[in-house]
Amino acid sequence: MKKALFLFAAILCALSVFAADMMVARNGDNYLTLHDAPCGKEVTALLKPEHASKFRAATDRANGVVWKACWILHDLENVFVLYEDGDRAMVPLGEFVRAEDDVKPKQSKGSV
Repeated sequence: MKKALFLFAAILCALSVFAADMMVARNGDNYLTLHDAPCGKEVTALLKPEHASKFRAATDRANGVVWKACWILHDLENVFVLYEDGDRAMVPLGEFVRAEDDVKPKQSKGSV
């Protein structure tokens, strides 16, 4: 029983990372955005009905193409992402920052 309570508390702490409306993982010009909104129909059609309500919406921009996706916290260290084409990914929590904190470095002109 204590182990179950500890695990539940740990998951609640991990979920607090996603208290902001959006989280972003960026790799150059490509990025995955996690939204605090229900998962879209395109992706929920790929899920078992009893699991669909647990997933949240996501968008992924890769090589200029935007994909609809859904996400769920897999464990204390990873987010599971399911894409509209059936692809899947596991992304470490440490890759995400709040969207309002996601600022690209500005290119400076000349010397500083």
